[in-house]
Parts: sequence; structure tokens; C-alpha cells
Amino acid sequence: LPIIVFFGTIGNGLSIRVLLRRRMRGKSVYIYLLVLSCSDTAVLYFSAFKTWIYELSNWELLHVSTEVCKVSTLFILVALHCSSWLIVLVTIDRSVAVWSPLRAASLCSLRQAWCMSGLLILASVVYNAHVLWTFSLYY
Repeated sequence: LPIIVFFGTIGNGLSIRVLLRRRMRGKSVYIYLLVLSCSDTAVLYFSAFKTWIYELSNWELLHVSTEVCKVSTLFILVALHCSSWLIVLVTIDRSVAVWSPLRAASLCSLRQAWCMSGLLILASVVYNAHVLWTFSLYY
């Protein structure tokens, strides 16, 4: 597990660094990949890293308080859903670019990529918001 967290952090960090270069900011697919790298890093730290700490010390972040449990679970679920759906957005973006290259410039703009990424995050938060009132700790 620590190897996955270590190499995942390095890989996502390098991806973020490359995708933030000026040359890489010109296409919508790079926006989706940038947000995907951030989302995957969040999944690594809030899921795998949390599990690794539990295995080492028998301390569980979700057991600190009801509020921490709710917010942590919400964050993990949002990051997981965003990671999955960002791959779908990348696939749609590339499909449009291949199947309709003349319309791709208008359909796959940078502004639209940022808007779709933001809407995806918002939709994931709304979809998973139920954990704020349905999850609690039982002692």
C-alpha cells in the first residue's frame, strides 16, 4: 500500500506538472486529464493512505467524530465518482475530435472543458450529499 501511494503521488504529480505547461493548455482533453490527476491524488490520500495508516497504527480517521466521518466519506465518494466520470469525459472529448473534427473546435473548447469539469464536481457533491445526514458513528 505505501508503494502505491508513493508511486501514485509521483506519477500524478508529474502529470500535473506536465499538464500545467503552457503548451499543454491548448486542448480540452488536457484540462480533463489535469482534473483527473488531481482527483486520483485525492483518492490516493483519502482512501489508500487512510487504509495504510489504519494498518500501521489501528487508528481510523472515520472514527474521530461524526462530522469527520461524514465529511471524509463525502470527499472520498466525490473523488471516486469524479475520477470515473472524468474518464468518460475524456472518451467523449476524443470521440468528438475523431468523428466530427470540424465541430470539435466548438464542442471541445477549453471553456467548455472547465465548465464540464466544474459541473461534474458539483453533480458528484449533490449526488453524494446524502452522507451528511445519513451517516453517523455508532458507539
